[in-house]
Amino acid sequence: MIPNTIHFDLGKWIPHHKWTISTIDGPSWGIRSSWMKEHNDGWGVDHGGIQHGLELGYWHTGSTEHKGQGLIAWNLRTGLNNRLHWEFRIGLAYSPASYEPDIRPELRALGSRLNGLLEIGTSINISPNLYLRACIQHTSNGAIKRPNPGINSFHTGISWMGDIGADNRTTIPLSPKSPSVQLGLIQGARDAGSFGGTIYGVTELHVQYNHPLGPRFALTGNSSLLHHGALRSDKESGEPVLGQAEELHERLQAAVAFGGAVQWGSVNLDLMAGYVYLRPTPGFYRTHLRSQLNIRVSSNLKIIILLRSTRFRADFTALGISIDLMR
Repeated sequence: MIPNTIHFDLGKWIPHHKWTISTIDGPSWGIRSSWMKEHNDGWGVDHGGIQHGLELGYWHTGSTEHKGQGLIAWNLRTGLNNRLHWEFRIGLAYSPASYEPDIRPELRALGSRLNGLLEIGTSINISPNLYLRACIQHTSNGAIKRPNPGINSFHTGISWMGDIGADNRTTIPLSPKSPSVQLGLIQGARDAGSFGGTIYGVTELHVQYNHPLGPRFALTGNSSLLHHGALRSDKESGEPVLGQAEELHERLQAAVAFGGAVQWGSVNLDLMAGYVYLRPTPGFYRTHLRSQLNIRVSSNLKIIILLRSTRFRADFTALGISIDLMR
């Protein structure tokens, strides 16, 4: 099938760590192709008309040593009935070059070849088939394998859009409009230290409350109990300390978080500010950001993708499910 949208972008890798500055030697640029469908029903009405679909592309990082990345993502544009739109992307990025202590010690931006991709931006129509874009893109592995500063890029570009038909075969649901309570169980991991080391498991059981403020936004609250393997670690090196947190109860951690969510029908993106009130992770602050994607796969079941981070440093990444206790 021929793609109906083509994107050309030019930007700059914005380093946030001294490790990565020396490897940046030029602008970043990319080309992407999308297979988009348009919806004006369900939650598409609440967001002023939407387009979404599969996207494939190539992104040159702006570093000859780091080379480029192959991209696959889900692309979402909202507010199509307005001149100014919002854009979101979530997916995966594959890099042929990543950190290897004996072979490529200078490639400290990415600890693994396969990384997550997240992008947010805005666009404006300049003709019926052309629009200008400005976006911020982040790729990293969520601390599963370090080092993991990630690659942050700001870029602008132009997109050509062909004929995009309405998807009349598939109806999309409305966003939730009543409060709900979910019980979630997720399993995750994190790598120790700045340059790799012991991989710790993280298991979390949580209860979350969602209170819609309308069809597009909601308030959220989360209370979680975790078994965090990194409580055995030294706060400086990140490696296990003999005799530390050997008993199960010594590796239990508890936290609360409050914030908001953007609702896209069956998908919610939660952003919450949290606080660890019982046994913070060694080397991390008690305060943290909880970024959580919830995808409803049935009337009472959701898939959860979670990243918990403090001050731009990932604590752990996790995947799991949640069920509705009240809806």
